[in-house]
Amino acid sequence: MTPTISWQAPGKLVLIGEYGVLDGAGAIVAAVQHGVRCEHTPGPLGWTTPGDDRFVRAALAGLPADAGHFTFSDWNPVDLGGEKPGFGGSAAATVVAVLAAGRRPVDAYAIHHEVQGGGSGADIFGSLNGGVRRFPDGAPAPPPCFSAVWSGHSAQTGPRVRQYLAWKGRKRFVRDSRALVDGFNASPVAATREAWRLLREMARAAGIAYETPEHVQIAALAEQFGGAGKPSGAGGGDIAVAVFPDADRQAAFEARCAPLGLTVIPCPVAGPAGLVAIHGAHVDLVPFTPERLILALTDRAALARSIDATVPESWPQPEYAAVMRILADRWSRDASESKWAWLIVQRTATGRELVGEIGGKVGPSWLGDLEFGYAIVPEKRRFGLCKEAATLFLAWARAEPGVKHFVAECLEQNVASRAVLRGAGLREYAVRMDGPNLVLRWRD
Repeated sequence: MTPTISWQAPGKLVLIGEYGVLDGAGAIVAAVQHGVRCEHTPGPLGWTTPGDDRFVRAALAGLPADAGHFTFSDWNPVDLGGEKPGFGGSAAATVVAVLAAGRRPVDAYAIHHEVQGGGSGADIFGSLNGGVRRFPDGAPAPPPCFSAVWSGHSAQTGPRVRQYLAWKGRKRFVRDSRALVDGFNASPVAATREAWRLLREMARAAGIAYETPEHVQIAALAEQFGGAGKPSGAGGGDIAVAVFPDADRQAAFEARCAPLGLTVIPCPVAGPAGLVAIHGAHVDLVPFTPERLILALTDRAALARSIDATVPESWPQPEYAAVMRILADRWSRDASESKWAWLIVQRTATGRELVGEIGGKVGPSWLGDLEFGYAIVPEKRRFGLCKEAATLFLAWARAEPGVKHFVAECLEQNVASRAVLRGAGLREYAVRMDGPNLVLRWRD
């Protein structure tokens, strides 16, 4: 089985640092859950996009003729009556295409810069790294209480950027912008308020059409509730970001927006771009990330939302529950180990349900052997779900660097597990005793 695989890349909001970032002053960037999704299916090389394919085409250039079909779509799109919000869609498309093509993530910077004809790279940075971070050093920033408000119309970044770069008075502006970025974590509201003033002064001096009546209205409204607001990005339209000292004042601000005809766009902070699912006929393999592991141990309802599936009381089984606490310690020291861990989600006509887990116990050995294990909750056994999951996992892992062979173990009396391993193409090659039990070793 050659699996169908999905990737996602988030969009971004610049919380502070517009324009100055072009001169190395840095920025605070939030990845948000409005981006681009790519689904890869086997077959001849080709791609489908909902619009402009220049960034995708450049990222997929050079792939072999049988590399498969890449279908791109908006992830969590926002309906604004045909207008496009400034969430960095071209950057998200570039990132997701680079990952789906198996290229180095860092290649997205060069591809996007070349096709766009410039830029700071902050859009790519936000999409690749996720969370709220300082660009370009990647230092995590505590997520402030912020709201994204639609200004009412889209804006063009290119002409404004060219006007800024032609302005001779940038030196002082860049210095002040850098200071605001450095102070944002300690005082996000004050820094945002001062950034709004600084950006307006710069725009007037450089002749940039930055302010709009809507941005002025949003910033003034935010201040009424103890916050601060400003455009996110090049200004002249798109999104305004409003920052508040606490969630109560943020909620009061958002409640006041609707009567004034202002559209608040929910913008949960997103994780980094990456593979989101391996799809089979009846099950999906969903990455068991360190964040999801913590949710499994502390907040099962949040885990269910994260994987978009119900979590039964029977999961995890006692043996894996004990293993998860060990993994939490290991993954806190080396998050890359989680790459090999997957949750098994069954798809039915009535919804999605978490039914088990599968994955490599660690990465491949120096000989290229990847030892893997799996489990299905009792009420879902003997329906072929584990066999399908194992086939999907091995098909994915076989293409990963360093993996040459697969090994596994099962008890001699576990007829179902033996059938799974045999169906996945492994054969018995050794035995060992574990107390009174005979353990069979398998290898492909």
